[in-house]
Amino acid sequence: MKYVYLLRSISNPKKTYIGITEDLNTRLTEHNSGKSHHTSRHTPWEIEVAIRFQDEARAVAFGRYLKFGSGHASPNGTTNCEGHASGNNSLSGAFNERHAMPGSRSSNLGGSTAPSQ
Repeated sequence: MKYVYLLRSISNPKKTYIGITEDLNTRLTEHNSGKSHHTSRHTPWEIEVAIRFQDEARAVAFGRYLKFGSGHASPNGTTNCEGHASGNNSLSGAFNERHAMPGSRSSNLGGSTAPSQ
């Protein structure tokens, strides 16, 4: 099982990061302890959205789609989220049900639960 996740910097909320992992809590700890080159300058981070995939290939495909494909554009029209810390976007909208792939489960770890498929 893999998760595709969106982090948002608490210290600089315009900075986001998209990643993929098997263990969300461990990976968040790694990001917040500076172990990731792409996120170390904007700690601390929080998980804004995570989607669980049963199929690893689908998770990888969705992660690439968000980083480089059509999902690269955010709802406000910016196109600068590349998996590394980036600014001036709101890609949490890219994780909504119109982009979810069959076989995925969506959850907002910030409190409310997004619709699952």
